[in-house]
Amino acid sequence: DVIVHVFDASHPDKEAQIEHVRETLSTIMTDLKTGSKPIIEVANKCDLIPAGTVPDNILAVSAHKST
Repeated sequence: DVIVHVFDASHPDKEAQIEHVRETLSTIMTDLKTGSKPIIEVANKCDLIPAGTVPDNILAVSAHKST
């Protein structure tokens, strides 16, 4: 099993949103006693942010540019 967390890289408060999702996923996995699952983080709308601003451990995509 794997969890794919897709977030809007262009959102002005994306860091808070990312942290909120991470905390929520952690709570859910603890409550369900599923153990930890690998999480793939995907930054969407990367065409709207400066190049090179997505960390290497996050997959950068853009539906607009088909990347």
